[in-house]
Amino acid sequence: MQPLLDILRSMLEQHKADYEILSHNRPLISKDDAARVFDLVKAAPVFILEADGELVALLASAARGRIDLKALRQDVGYASLRPAPEEDLLIRTGCAPGRVPLVGHGLPVIFDEVLLRHDYVYGKTGDVLHTLKIRPLDLMRLCNVVKVWPDPQGTPAGRMAEAAFANKA
Repeated sequence: MQPLLDILRSMLEQHKADYEILSHNRPLISKDDAARVFDLVKAAPVFILEADGELVALLASAARGRIDLKALRQDVGYASLRPAPEEDLLIRTGCAPGRVPLVGHGLPVIFDEVLLRHDYVYGKTGDVLHTLKIRPLDLMRLCNVVKVWPDPQGTPAGRMAEAAFANKA
């Protein structure tokens, strides 16, 4: 069986994403560990949630701070939203909590528009010794985005994405 990191690299290459996979000598356990590798404001943690009875991945911006699930639910239009049970996470993604990669997990995505403020964002690869650095528009393009969490400062994700993809046509 092909390692998850190889599958991720292959997918990113196939889709011509602007990315880099950063290697570490040890896992990034704490914020201090991560801060030695990248700007924490550009971190893009993945949270697996149960939204109206279905599992979804929230690709959030660390710049938001603590996530208010009630506010998120209202912002993106779900009737119910809660953290997914760990056993569902393992069954659906094959990853333990805190190890779900930014892309390639196979879940529908709620994409945090705040990520579009950055040139690159950083997140998990499924391998504790590697971090994915990727352009946010490529991240958005590679995911099955079903909802966009609006940027409170008004960054228009839809217009940014349309402009970026219009140049490719």
